[in-house]
Amino acid sequence: CEVLVEKTRKALLDTGVTRLVVAGGVACNSGLRSAMGRMAEETGVELAFPSPILCTDNGAMIAVPADNYLTKGIESGYDMDAKVSWILDSLRERTGR
Repeated sequence: CEVLVEKTRKALLDTGVTRLVVAGGVACNSGLRSAMGRMAEETGVELAFPSPILCTDNGAMIAVPADNYLTKGIESGYDMDAKVSWILDSLRERTGR
C-alpha cells in the first residue's frame, strides 16, 4: 500500500487538492486506511472513507454475468466489446437467467 499512498501524496501536492475520498474495495484494507490517515495528517488533507459495508469490489458483479454466460455455454474471445454501463436485464434476455 506504500506505493498507492505515495502516488496519492504526490498527486495531492502536485494538484493542490485538499480533500480526498478513498472508496471501492481497496478502501476496506485496514492497512491502507491507516497509511492514508497518516499521510493525510502529514499533508493537511481532509480524508474520508465510506463505511466498509459501502466499499464493495466489482469482482462479484463481474462474476455473476460470467457465470450466466458459462452456464448457457456462451463464450467470447478477446475480441468482445467492453460494456462500460452494461444493463444486466439485457443479459437476462440473452441467457434466460
